Order: sequence, then C-alpha cells, then structure tokens
Amino acid sequence: MRIGVTGGTGFVGNYFIDLFSDCNDIIVSSRNKDLAHAQHPTNSNVKYVYSDYSVDSIKEIFQGCEAVVHLGSTVHKKIDYSEKISKYFDNIVVTENILDACRLLEINNIVLTSSVAVYAQDQQSPIDECSICNPSSYYGISKLAVEKLAQLFSQRYGLNIKIFRLAHVLGINKHKPLDADNFFDKLLIQSVNGGIIPVYGKGITSRDIIYVKDVAHAILCGIKKPLLSGIFNIGIGKPISNSKLAETYVDVFGKGTIEYMPDKAETGYSTYMNCTKSKELLDFSPNFNLVSAVVDMKKEFDSHRDLPRK
Repeated sequence: MRIGVTGGTGFVGNYFIDLFSDCNDIIVSSRNKDLAHAQHPTNSNVKYVYSDYSVDSIKEIFQGCEAVVHLGSTVHKKIDYSEKISKYFDNIVVTENILDACRLLEINNIVLTSSVAVYAQDQQSPIDECSICNPSSYYGISKLAVEKLAQLFSQRYGLNIKIFRLAHVLGINKHKPLDADNFFDKLLIQSVNGGIIPVYGKGITSRDIIYVKDVAHAILCGIKKPLLSGIFNIGIGKPISNSKLAETYVDVFGKGTIEYMPDKAETGYSTYMNCTKSKELLDFSPNFNLVSAVVDMKKEFDSHRDLPRK
C-alpha cells in the first residue's frame, strides 16, 4: 500500500515508518528542506518530500496514495500560562489543507491523531469517546478544533477519518534530545543517571499511557479499516500512578532514588480511558503494558546510548 504521512520525522512517525515500511511504500511530507527527495537510510520504500503544506503542495506529494496518516502538529511540552492560542493555529490550518487535498485526490482512508488533552479532567473515569470535552490548555483546544474540522469533512465529503485520542505516549525519541522539562524524559534521565526522582504527596495521581510502538500498531489497524470513521481512545485503559511510574523506571533501569515529598501537593486529576471501542472496531489491543514498555525502552536506550540530554 502507498501511504502518505505528515509528521513522519517526529516521535510517533519515526516508529511507524521503522516498523511498517518494509511492506508499504511511504511518502513523508516534511517542512525540512534538507530532507527533500531523500531516501530512508535503510529502507528504499520510504521517500521524504519537502512541503509548505499548501493544498497544491500536498496534492502533488500524495498523488497516488491509498491512505494518509496525519501526525504533524505543534506539540505541547509543559504548562506555560504565558503562551498564546496563536501558537497552535497552524495545527488547524495545516489539517484543513491536508483534508482538502485528500478530498480532491479522492483519498478516503485517513488516520488523524488527537489527544487525551481534549477531555475535561474533572470527570469520572474511565473516560469514553462520548465523555465531556473541555480542554484545559491551548494545545487541547487546538486538538478539539482539529477533530471538529475532521468531522465536518467526513460529513460533507464522505471522508473516512479515524480520529485517535492518544493517552500519554511513552517511549524514547531517538532523533531528538531528551528534555528534562518533559515528565517521562525526566524519569528516564534520573533513572539512567542514578539521580533523585521526586514524587509529590503520596504519588497517587494517575494517568493512562500508551507505548509509542503500540500507537504505530494502532495506526496500522486504522489503515486496515478503510471504510471506518469516528473517534477512538488509544491507551492501555488503566490508571497508572506517579509512584508506580517512578518505581517501574527505577526497577527496570536499576538506578535512581525515589524521594517522596508528602508536603508537596499533587497536581492534576487522575484519569484513564475506556478503550473498548478501539478493541471492538479497530481490532486493536496494546501489546505492551507499563513494565514491558519500560523494558523495551531500556533496550532502545542501550542501543542508542549517545542520546543527547537537553
């Protein structure tokens, strides 16, 4: 199958390409001019093409594709009350152009990634796809807007768009520096270096997670359902506490010291998702739980020990 991918040089995109390009031809659109018309270092089935993400540019690049996977996005790194919604306008504009190009090319099989950030945090878990959406960040607002745009294209033009609301994605980005401002990267850095891992309160605040390789697998499941459309939660469907996360990293990497800080208030709400719909309609179930995901991350890290720290 010939698949067009946006965001193919990002975290999830790199894993999707590495795992599934052997049996698919993949065209990756990128704003990186240095990658224009480049080949994948190990797989001739992958081609990178520069795009300014205008409708005409996308049409030219994705001509002949049977499916499109839209992963490209301005990402949310940490809480910053000084940021502006304008930072995320590009998420909406680029998505509109991609969907318009797909409409004109008659590409009806589309997978688009969204986020658990669209949900209202102060509601009872498990959260299903019909739960209240009330984002608490500009990033979440932009993702919800992208979802509404995709639903409009689906209703108006009959595009079969699978919208994946991803849980917090666990994994190692092999092509970018580890970021100490990122919660999961900080866990990794401290576990590898034998540093202190602070856990506020009792560490009972929990979240749903999904391993990056399982996200890639879910995308493939979506592509294999060309007539399906709708919103799907993608996670392990279980609450994972901060203390459990810290303990697992320390146990697997064999280093790091957990320091509980009972006087520090825990922040955020405990949430997890109901992922029954993705199991029943996409035939998707995660292959990794928390422990097996972190074990696999250690293998990845051991084979890429030159990963830079930010």
